[in-house]
Amino acid sequence: EKTPGSSEYNNWWTPNVIAKYAINDKYALAGRLEYYHDPNDVMGLSSAMNDGTKSPNGFQIWGASANFDYQINSNLLWRLELRNLKSRDALFMKGNPNTPKIDNNFFITTSLSTWF
Repeated sequence: EKTPGSSEYNNWWTPNVIAKYAINDKYALAGRLEYYHDPNDVMGLSSAMNDGTKSPNGFQIWGASANFDYQINSNLLWRLELRNLKSRDALFMKGNPNTPKIDNNFFITTSLSTWF
């Protein structure tokens, strides 16, 4: 709701596209494009990333990632992911909290997952 008791709503949405290419049974490459559109900060993410103050454009971010998967065995997967996020506002911290925030965030992550 925009205000308590009203019949008007603030909406947010996040479409994404994912593609995966299996090189063979053990190796795969994948990519993802995503967009987060929450101009009224319904989720509270721009406020959380901006010292409690809503950013001018709310939470509007484009994202892209590429990953490499290695299936170690039937229930163990290792993933390496490169990801970039680009915001309309400077929301991302770079370095320590005293430096100005930036509108772009690139990072590399790795994970090891298992299932039973």
